[in-house]
Amino acid sequence: MILAAPAAQAAEWLIVPTLTVRGTYSDNIRLAGRGLEESDFVTEVSPGLNISGTGPNLKLNARYTFQQLNYARDSKGDSSFHRLDGAAQVHLLKDLLSVDGTASINQQDVDLFGASTLTSSNYNVNPNRTTVRTATVSPYLHHTFRGVAVGELRYTKTHVSTSSQALSSSDIDAVTLSVGSDLSSARTLAWGLRHDARRTDRAGTSSVDTKTSTADLRYMLTPQFSLTASGGYEDFDYVVAPGEAEPRGTFYSGGFAWRPTERTSLAWNVGKHFYGTTFALNSTVRSRHTLWQVVYDESVTNTPAQIALNSTSSTAEFLNQLFQTSIPDPALRQLAVDRFIAANGLPSSLTRTINYLTTQFFLQKSLRASAAFTGAKNSVLFTLTNSVRSPQSVDTGAVNLGDTRQLGASALWNWRFSGRTSANFSADQIRKKLQTTGAQERLTTYRIGLAHQFQPKLHGVLELRHAVTASDTGFNAYQENAITAFVSMQF
Repeated sequence: MILAAPAAQAAEWLIVPTLTVRGTYSDNIRLAGRGLEESDFVTEVSPGLNISGTGPNLKLNARYTFQQLNYARDSKGDSSFHRLDGAAQVHLLKDLLSVDGTASINQQDVDLFGASTLTSSNYNVNPNRTTVRTATVSPYLHHTFRGVAVGELRYTKTHVSTSSQALSSSDIDAVTLSVGSDLSSARTLAWGLRHDARRTDRAGTSSVDTKTSTADLRYMLTPQFSLTASGGYEDFDYVVAPGEAEPRGTFYSGGFAWRPTERTSLAWNVGKHFYGTTFALNSTVRSRHTLWQVVYDESVTNTPAQIALNSTSSTAEFLNQLFQTSIPDPALRQLAVDRFIAANGLPSSLTRTINYLTTQFFLQKSLRASAAFTGAKNSVLFTLTNSVRSPQSVDTGAVNLGDTRQLGASALWNWRFSGRTSANFSADQIRKKLQTTGAQERLTTYRIGLAHQFQPKLHGVLELRHAVTASDTGFNAYQENAITAFVSMQF
């Protein structure tokens, strides 16, 4: 895609090699239950590369890290991991043909109620962890008919694979046709028509087709306030349990969108789908040093689609939004975010719901509320999450947990008490509950860290961590104490 861009050579490139060397001692390296703990010291060497390119016909942002882990007491645990997050957009023909692409490699939990940690360093010997790989390519035709409409025809190919037998590899083929008002000339009334058709093929199982046709209307009462409405027909052909309603039918929704300033927005709507009444909310209030955000959404989806969306709330993603006002340039902002995380030893992820693996389609209702404050010496981040999953399809061989709920909360305080030294204090907890039985499991993690900048591009961090898992059933109950020291360099 990059080589095909006609003006890729004119793009501004920023290439930053990185290297992290880490040593971790854990008194429960395998996250075993009480009385079965084993301690070990883990050495990690992680070279990486951050690349960003911005030009008139190209946008690229990619971060790759290779992790090599070696265990002092049990060399059988020696392992390596790849981590990748990349996205690119190439304009091949102006106002006519473009291509989007993404790629990711990450590790995540297999089972909701298996051993789990909120750290991304992968040093624990954990059979409940698997590597997930995704790749998408999306060529599309697009054109603006000045003063009349904007049209787009897009094809998206997505491949998702894991290292676990709990979820076979999937290929998603999607075609989207959309046409709507040219918003640059729309005054009072704007409209849009959209049709989505996708097929999900999973190795060893039958494919599932979904089709959705939507019509949208927006009426602007003022330049800042609009009334919105949508309606259409959706059709999912997955198998449902006997007696359950077929997953298809008409839908509609109505609400409003309010944008009083460039930094403040609020959108809300309520609607009706074949699976019931739905609500949606998206609110953001941003200033130079603060960010408030509340997002609520309901939709029928599946694990491959969730993985492809990369829905984890990462620290980098959140800080990117926080720095948007003070650093408008995306490439420079991403570099500032990466350096801020490395300099202060921040965790890679905020509290998030665990995207466990399942072959079923499910109705997901998710809420996330976040707040961040930055000052000359202090930065504070808060996050609350609430996610409910309700299985919708019946799959042979799939483990049906029934309705599950995950509640999460996190708080992080970064205190820069000198020009080169800062301290971090964080606490987070995620609660997992089976709605049918009431069984609960709670994972709580506390961290205290000290970060020091030795040179402009060389940082060191010392961190103490305590994690404890409590369960109503006593299953998967464990605790761990760990100390980590690492240095991170950007070249």
